[in-house]
Amino acid sequence: LASLSVRGLRIRGGMGRGLRCTDATVALRAVAIEDNIGVGVEGSGCTLTLERARVLRNVGGGLYLSGGRSAIRNTFIGKNGGPASVIGGAFILSPTELVLEFTTIADNQVSGGGAAGLSCTTASAVTVANDIVVGAAANQVQADSCAPRFTLSNQAIAGATNLVGAPSFRNAAVADYHLLAGSPGVDQADPAATVSVDIDGEARPAGARADLGADELH
Repeated sequence: LASLSVRGLRIRGGMGRGLRCTDATVALRAVAIEDNIGVGVEGSGCTLTLERARVLRNVGGGLYLSGGRSAIRNTFIGKNGGPASVIGGAFILSPTELVLEFTTIADNQVSGGGAAGLSCTTASAVTVANDIVVGAAANQVQADSCAPRFTLSNQAIAGATNLVGAPSFRNAAVADYHLLAGSPGVDQADPAATVSVDIDGEARPAGARADLGADELH
């Protein structure tokens, strides 16, 4: 298929990848890609839209995207990878265009010394902003030229708008990454951000400014 649009689907428990896309246009909205043995979403040269999704507990990693154009918003990417995985939360290699915003990347794991949360290399048009990237490993973000802005992590990330801290989640043990009151990242998004809903379809902002990550605290 050259073009595919999916809403509300659950892809779970596969022995390989959850979904693979090659040189096609794929839109995934309100989907759950969970507990697959391979990587959750693999794309090569694709135009990918991933919105209000949950990419959780995929043993081969959360996302592996090479080339193409990707727009990822309001998504939980959590508990992916493992001690033998070369991909943790998201590995994004040389995209032509990339928007990664209002996404929570948490508790992912990778083998060796790579970034457990987000690895991103590009020399093209890119926006990485208003995200949360956290986990047990000290090395969460390897961003190269992707230059995250307004991003909260337990790792210090270069850039005056980025924050160091540990957000308070409703129940991280079961990959429930909704924010609790008083969590770092609340009311800390870019004042110029235009995304108007969160992962649950609730309005942004609920306070003076939008919250970082996929969830807006209500």
